[in-house]
Amino acid sequence: MKNKSVLLNVPVILTFRDYHEIGYVEDYFNELISNKKIKSKEITVCGGEYAAIFYFTQDEDYKRLIKEYKRLNKEEY
Repeated sequence: MKNKSVLLNVPVILTFRDYHEIGYVEDYFNELISNKKIKSKEITVCGGEYAAIFYFTQDEDYKRLIKEYKRLNKEEY
């Protein structure tokens, strides 16, 4: 099997219908990337959906993304 490149831009926030899916996606991302460990954190439940952030480190991009997501979510609901 030939190796392929994978581009994953993190941190990223994804939404799920079931919170169990968050762990499955984290495991899948970690299968794709062998040199770093992706972590996830559920950040909110809104409108019946669970939002989670996937990240390597809790840096400034991580904090900015959560803040922006919560601001946009607040305006929407």
